[in-house]
Amino acid sequence: MTFLMIVSTCVSVVLHPNYISSLDILLKPFDLNVWSINFKRCFQIILSFPYYFFFEYYFKKYYINLGKLLTIFVTFATMLALVYVYDKLIFAEIKFFIDRRDVLTELYYIGYRFEYRYNFLWAEPNNPAYAFAGIATFLCFNAKVSFNIKLYIIGCTAVLLITSMSSGAFLSVLIIFIMALFLIPTIKFKVKNNHLIIISFLLLLFVILIIPLSQNILIQESFNRVLNNSEAGGSTRINLWINLLNNSNIFEHVLIGEGDTTILNGELYKSHNGHLYFIYGYGMVAYVIFMYILFVKRKNIKLKEYLYIIPFFIGFTINMCISEQKFLLILMLLTAWLSKESKRINNINMLDHEICRVIKTN
Repeated sequence: MTFLMIVSTCVSVVLHPNYISSLDILLKPFDLNVWSINFKRCFQIILSFPYYFFFEYYFKKYYINLGKLLTIFVTFATMLALVYVYDKLIFAEIKFFIDRRDVLTELYYIGYRFEYRYNFLWAEPNNPAYAFAGIATFLCFNAKVSFNIKLYIIGCTAVLLITSMSSGAFLSVLIIFIMALFLIPTIKFKVKNNHLIIISFLLLLFVILIIPLSQNILIQESFNRVLNNSEAGGSTRINLWINLLNNSNIFEHVLIGEGDTTILNGELYKSHNGHLYFIYGYGMVAYVIFMYILFVKRKNIKLKEYLYIIPFFIGFTINMCISEQKFLLILMLLTAWLSKESKRINNINMLDHEICRVIKTN
């Protein structure tokens, strides 16, 4: 895969000009450095895979309480989301102090007032929304955490989804809920203590406090955007995919692609689809390898333990979230853990089989 990606990027130097006119978020034309972006994004993806192998090695060699670490991560993200709810400008100041490369935050910080969605410490608000939905699902069905922690994570994720206003993330959570409710009847949450009523009350109080804090404006804005974008945004994306497929031959990119930047009829084209992006960028063969490593269900892993992949897959399909490296690394972290767990279960099964064989022989 690495070889094909590098070859595709080198080919892009021959096929595409060094610079091409594009538009920024203020709709002002600027020259996009195609070659620089192609090489940068190529090596960004390639250099992400050593993390996968490192995670897999580390999980096999050492014990790590991944559930605790992910819970701390979600808590930190929720705290920043509450700052965003209280005052978007204060959040922008914090974000601008941490990461000056976030163009949207910088614009809001210097005075431009527009629909500024919560984007955590990342660049694009949809990407962390999908990641948090996937992490929450992973914590509920894979990690060894208490029932109270699961309730807490669900509450935090609700805040994160509302503030990020991502229709795709809401859709992924709805799909997970339906699958958990109807397709996997064996899922059972065991309450090991008598604190359920207290936890439920605290969650209700938490929601009641958020509503007056935001004066209902944020929540209304969030759900209005989700409902309006579900129909219009979905059809727009489908039209983008169809237009790209109708005006270019996808089968020309079986072995190699044309680099990160997709150019159609001499203009920059954003397909908003990770599958098309990877095929046109690096070829079908590299795409198949990429999908196999990150999205194929591991052996011996139950369906309920694999539900966490749904937000990542939808995010990859609709928003091409791998352009945000942190999204890709979180996916690799969880996939590596699941791969380790699959091998552990397989080793246990093999050991059981060997014990039975020895007993029968004796």
